[in-house]
Amino acid sequence: MAKQNHEYEKVIDYIRNQIEAENLTINSKLPTERAIAEELSISRNSTREALRILEHMGILKSIHGSGNYLTDNISMQMSEMLRYMILLKSISKLDICHFRRDMEKTVCRVVMKSEISEDELNKISDILNSESDKYDEVERDRLFHYSLIYATNNKLWICLKVFLSLIYAISVEIWKKLFVE
Repeated sequence: MAKQNHEYEKVIDYIRNQIEAENLTINSKLPTERAIAEELSISRNSTREALRILEHMGILKSIHGSGNYLTDNISMQMSEMLRYMILLKSISKLDICHFRRDMEKTVCRVVMKSEISEDELNKISDILNSESDKYDEVERDRLFHYSLIYATNNKLWICLKVFLSLIYAISVEIWKKLFVE
C-alpha cells in the first residue's frame, strides 16, 4: 500500500530543509503562514496544521501577534510524551531510576576523563561542602548533578539531563497520586 502524503508534510519538510540549509536557526522568525502556503502551493489550513505539529514537538514557538519562531524546547515535549507512558504503565519508576543512575555514572566517567577547569572543580566541591543552611539536601543533590553535566560541555548530555530531571519530577508526582492518595 502506497504511503499517503499529506499537504502538511510539505511544510514540515520545508522547515527541515530551511534548517539544514542554515536559513533558519534557533530564535529565527519563520515566514508567515500565507507566505509558506503560497510558496508550497498548499492551503493555509495545511500550513497551520504543520506549524501546530512542529509547535507540539517543541521545534517552534508561536507568539500571538508576532509569528512563529524556531526554538529548542524538545526536552519539555519529550517529558510530556513520557508522562503518558508512565500513566499508561509502559514504563515504570524503576525504569526511570535505572536509566538516571546509569546516565549519571557515565557522566561521572566522562568528567573524570576530561580536563575540567579548576573553577569547575571548585564549583562542584563548593556544592558538596556547602553549609547545610545554604541548600537543603535535595537542592544540593540537584546542583551537584547539574554541575557534573555542565562540566562535560556536551549539549546532548545537558539536554538529556534537563529532560530526565523533568520526567523524574513528573514520575514522582504521578506515583504519589497513584499510590499515596
